[in-house]
Amino acid sequence: MTPQPELLPEGAQLLEWKLTPDVYTQHGDGWREWGPGEWDSEPDRVEWRVAGSPHPRLAIRNRFGAWCGYVGVPEGHPLFGKSWDDEAFHALDVHGGLTYGEMCAGLICHVPQPGEPDHVWWLGFDCAHSGDQAPGLRKGTIFEWESYKPVGYVIAETEKLARQVEEAAQ
Repeated sequence: MTPQPELLPEGAQLLEWKLTPDVYTQHGDGWREWGPGEWDSEPDRVEWRVAGSPHPRLAIRNRFGAWCGYVGVPEGHPLFGKSWDDEAFHALDVHGGLTYGEMCAGLICHVPQPGEPDHVWWLGFDCAHSGDQAPGLRKGTIFEWESYKPVGYVIAETEKLARQVEEAAQ
């Protein structure tokens, strides 16, 4: 699996780009048995940082093989500790809206870099909504109205969320 740092914004540092059987799938030990598709050349987990931003970023596949994007906010940020369905999140514009708001746990966690807090609150979205194609849910049927959201799309949407999170702190 060759990392693709060109998918990250200018000045970003790629920390992790990997395939991992730790990523949940619908079939348990049927990891990555989704049939052929764009996902064949993609990783399952990407972690990066952007210079000048205090917010770690993650892109991780969910148990259905669809991508999810996350931005971490430190204590003191106005969105820290808020649930994904909190009124404050309705103004955030990201694919499908926010669907996650939790502390570091399990796969949705980061390796703190020097000077970064370990204690962050993750805000996230997923690409498993109506009209999205999730590889683990294909079962041989693809509807013409479905589209797969690749890793590059999720990185871009995660960056869009990070900009909004930074604006909320001002």
